[in-house]
Amino acid sequence: MNYLLSITRSELLRKRLTNLLQTMIAFLFIVPTTVMAATSYQLSKQSTAPTIDGKLDEPMWKLATKVELAYENQPGNGVAAKVKTTGYIYQDGESLHIAMIAYDKHPEKIRGALRDHDKIWRDDNMGIILDTFNDERSGYLFFVNPKGAQSDERINDDNGWREDDAWDAIWYSAARVTDDGWVAEISIPFKALRFKDNQDTQQWGFTLWRNQPREVRRQFGSYQSNRDSTCSLCLYNKLNGFEGIKAGKNIQVTPTATIKRSDSKPTSNDPWSNVKTEQELGLDLRWGITQNSVLNATLNPDFSQVEADSTDLDINTSFALYTREKRPFFLDGADNFKTSRLNLVHTRNINQPDYGVKLTGQLGQHTYGILNAKDQQTNFLLPSAQGSRNITLTENNGALSSQNALIRYKNDMGNRNNIGLLVSRRQADGYSNTVVSGDGNHWFDKQSSLQYQVAFSDSNNSAIVRKGFDVETQQKDHAIDVYYSHSQKDYNYYAGYQDIGTDFRADLGFIGQVDYKQLQLGGGRTYYNDDNKEDFVNRYGFFSNTQYSQNQAGEKLGHNIDIRGFANGKMQSFANFGFMNNETRHDNQFNRDGGELYNNTQFVSYSSITPLSSLKLQFFTRIGKQLDYANAQLGTQFYLHSTINYQYNEHLAVTFNNYFNQLDVDETHVVIEGKNKKIASGQLYRASKSNLNLAYQFDQKNQLKLIVQYSDIKRNPLLYKANYDSNTENDYLAKTRNFSTQLLYTYKVNPQSLIYVGYSDGGYQPADDNSLHRDRRTFFAKFSYAWQG
Repeated sequence: MNYLLSITRSELLRKRLTNLLQTMIAFLFIVPTTVMAATSYQLSKQSTAPTIDGKLDEPMWKLATKVELAYENQPGNGVAAKVKTTGYIYQDGESLHIAMIAYDKHPEKIRGALRDHDKIWRDDNMGIILDTFNDERSGYLFFVNPKGAQSDERINDDNGWREDDAWDAIWYSAARVTDDGWVAEISIPFKALRFKDNQDTQQWGFTLWRNQPREVRRQFGSYQSNRDSTCSLCLYNKLNGFEGIKAGKNIQVTPTATIKRSDSKPTSNDPWSNVKTEQELGLDLRWGITQNSVLNATLNPDFSQVEADSTDLDINTSFALYTREKRPFFLDGADNFKTSRLNLVHTRNINQPDYGVKLTGQLGQHTYGILNAKDQQTNFLLPSAQGSRNITLTENNGALSSQNALIRYKNDMGNRNNIGLLVSRRQADGYSNTVVSGDGNHWFDKQSSLQYQVAFSDSNNSAIVRKGFDVETQQKDHAIDVYYSHSQKDYNYYAGYQDIGTDFRADLGFIGQVDYKQLQLGGGRTYYNDDNKEDFVNRYGFFSNTQYSQNQAGEKLGHNIDIRGFANGKMQSFANFGFMNNETRHDNQFNRDGGELYNNTQFVSYSSITPLSSLKLQFFTRIGKQLDYANAQLGTQFYLHSTINYQYNEHLAVTFNNYFNQLDVDETHVVIEGKNKKIASGQLYRASKSNLNLAYQFDQKNQLKLIVQYSDIKRNPLLYKANYDSNTENDYLAKTRNFSTQLLYTYKVNPQSLIYVGYSDGGYQPADDNSLHRDRRTFFAKFSYAWQG
């Protein structure tokens, strides 16, 4: 008896010790949080496609798979939805068809306007997100608003949710408002998607999703969210029933034709001259070799930028501005070339290709991409520790052409882990740049991950580059980037380390700074006001970040501390605000000399609010000390970027952007005007750039747009050292004003079949005149048609 009791006590003690040990391990090593198993659905298959008209009157919908959007995932955390939304899904062997009914007790409050592609996010909208490979890493998004306007995006969720709306597909939709809400129909051809090359078994991840913007933007889904999970795709529902689906021949041929006439004149009093007329024919080919392998080719492509970009105010900065890729040939399969940490692939560097060939795909856990293109120009970014600039290689007063190649391979392993290899090569006469990189992503659990990347570059510079920018004939160096992060619903923290060598270059990427080692630490805390949903603020918290960097010689480059608070509230409002303290080394020259450390502190704030259903306001502000890069001194800055979006009616949308930047210098200088000496101080510059965009959408296919851009920069030339330290005429003018206008008509059947017809002009203010003078104009037309077979 005592023996049995002793065994029982020993067993009980062993269990208690085991439980204690498991608890300690869970505390120390963050054992993964248990997540509810995803709900699975069996997809209905029928032989007939519906008529996409926003009317659910066909008998197929009665037999479709029914899916309820049962959860409110924002601002609630997977709570029961108080608004009913029902979806229906089926496939017919060629397309996936989705119907959704969004009930609303106040249909008069439904927000929706006729909009251009990918411009629906201020409206009510709903649709489907698909994880076609069921790898819980990437997917596709297809949404519509109550007027049937579309938005499609590529989704990446391997380390935080990222969306790319530059990707476009050809699919079909319709929607209409009813007495008790609104209805949407969506049809997605399988040829628009990539999925496993296996006709026997198919399971996709998916969710139906609805956004309802009112005082608070509410989001409803067919899956239940979990704030403790850093991934969303891993929580999605599962959809079975794709057996036998095919992408078809999946051949798309898109011929293009561009006609352009450009005129210019030296001054406004001269007649128009330098007339240049261009006619270009091009051809794009997209061939889906299998369901998950695509070959793209282009001959004499038209990559002209049709619509004017709204860019930041380029003043008092030492680093080149980043420009997004928008060209279809490079966007298709672009995710296959992305690496974990370093931006080693930025295809905007391939500026004017004669031809391009690209193969991208996925075979099981293996993802690959191969690209080759001949570029009529050779542009790349030349970085240093304190700045960067864009370089164009020339030969005999003309652009130097180059061959460009990219090879990317990635192996996806369990638990969202992956490793990859990238090789890039750019070569021209007397010039080459080669980069070899290995990278990876490892998840310890659903909250903690480690990203890492190591790269090596080898550059050979032409005589023009060596002479103009003081670099050696050959440059070889390394780049290392390691980043650890942990995120839960209430808090997050992270740590990162970068070591970028002095001579590292990625001429097919965008690496704007080199010659530094940097350590960063940061984190934040979030508080949820779930129990008091009627309060103005429903979420608030704080975050902070600190960075310390030095150059490869061990000299301190700077130290940054950023501390901010944030809050979300009614009227779809959001604000973050706080202080940044920067210590920056600068020597006023584009070289690698040491320089001096400058310390400055700024108040920083970003806010966004939608006080009316038709009006959205955004403001970004920086106030405080700022380094004057032109003169290597501190000044007092006021910077404001404001954006106004106003929807006048369902046809007319108005967007106004303004960048304002003013810098007053603290120091005074003795300057010479002729034979006289003068003390100068005060306002160094006052700069403003505005962009007005008026878009009138006649219907979903026809749009007329007017874009007006204007910049006004006023400087005090006496305060610029480049002026008073030299005997030459002023390097910095007192006034610089420029303007441009563009009138653009678009007829768009889909993102690839379209017609552009437009006119644009521009001008400037001469140094000795207060009026604006037009000195250039362009008439243009572009035709594109996507034939699918």
